[in-house]
Amino acid sequence: MAAGESSPDVIEASVSVGAAALAASPANNAVLVEGGGEIDARRPTPNERDAFNGDPSQLPVCDPAIIHEACRDPVIVQQSAALSGSVWYDLGSNPLLLDGGDQRLQGWIVEVFDLSTGQVIASTLTGPDGRYRIVDLPSGQVLQVRFRDPDSSVVWGVPVNGETVPGSPANCDPDGAIAGGFESSCSEGGSMGGASTTLAVVLAPGDELIEQSLPIIPGGVVYDAIARTPVAGATVTLIPIGTCPGYDPAQDILNAAIGGYRIQGDAISMTVGDLGLYRFLFAPDAPASCTFRIEVTPPAGFSFVSQLIAPQPGALDPGGSAGGRFDQQPQATPPLAPVGPGTAYALQIVAGGGKAAIVNNHIPLDPSLPTGLAISKVADRQIAEVGDTVLYTVLVRHTGGSALPQVSVLDRLPAG
Repeated sequence: MAAGESSPDVIEASVSVGAAALAASPANNAVLVEGGGEIDARRPTPNERDAFNGDPSQLPVCDPAIIHEACRDPVIVQQSAALSGSVWYDLGSNPLLLDGGDQRLQGWIVEVFDLSTGQVIASTLTGPDGRYRIVDLPSGQVLQVRFRDPDSSVVWGVPVNGETVPGSPANCDPDGAIAGGFESSCSEGGSMGGASTTLAVVLAPGDELIEQSLPIIPGGVVYDAIARTPVAGATVTLIPIGTCPGYDPAQDILNAAIGGYRIQGDAISMTVGDLGLYRFLFAPDAPASCTFRIEVTPPAGFSFVSQLIAPQPGALDPGGSAGGRFDQQPQATPPLAPVGPGTAYALQIVAGGGKAAIVNNHIPLDPSLPTGLAISKVADRQIAEVGDTVLYTVLVRHTGGSALPQVSVLDRLPAG
């Protein structure tokens, strides 16, 4: 090897870190080089040899400029950490908190993102009980936790720190957690109009940060106007009406650029899964207020716009302000009420970074039926107590063909 030349050959050594290294952290990987007829002045000194063979911590840290005859590369050794939580459809009586009325969701994708490298370092799926647990995660640095819909691949929000008491597992103090070795969890956009849809967490060595979770609150559900069940495979598109100065869906709809959404010009779309859920969350710095229309491309066997349940006229303006929430309907599932106020929905909305987020704006699709009669029967409540009155609405639709002079409907009431 000529003077001033560096060898292209690389020596790689894999080291298994044992439990004893934790108490002796940092682990120092020492290296010493000699040979080739060097003069004594260029060889490792006696002190360097003693340190190399006895206490490598006395050696200098290796310099990328390669200036040492003997040096060390220190590596901090610490216990790994774990993260756990749940994903649920927020149907219960306590919004954003997990209770007996909620539907736990299986198969949702949980990703842990290393902000320093820009890489997903771990991922898992929620189990039948909606829970997940990820182990062997690095501690003492900020990690990002995000939740991805397995059907649409959209990153969903807004996640929470705490399933029964908000903020209970950890306070939001990333700098203090890194310095002090404890846990931190910050909801990046903890309100409906927040700045993000992720959790920023710091894990403590050897500990598990629990209840880092996602309650699902939909912008709405696409559903069958007769069966009143979700319709999978429909594509929901949000498009400005007229001009919306400064609007760019790639920047102004949260998570638009990280999977699941499709953007064409100023239109943004997503395809719903088995639950029929759709959602478009505006960033805080999006245009404060613009008017949009919602279009649905139905799957085979359905049509849009519904003729059975017509949309409300005009544009729905939720009022409110950023961070607020406007419930178009009180429930997060398709309505069971007869056609009227209980099935209200809008296909034109006023939305933006300065508006309350519209949720539960459920959109019906008409099923394509063969020529003949179609009938539906809907109760005004799902649970009734003794003494209550239950209102049933029966709808009969003539789906095609010549006019019928007479139609007979036989309705059998339930026992009791």
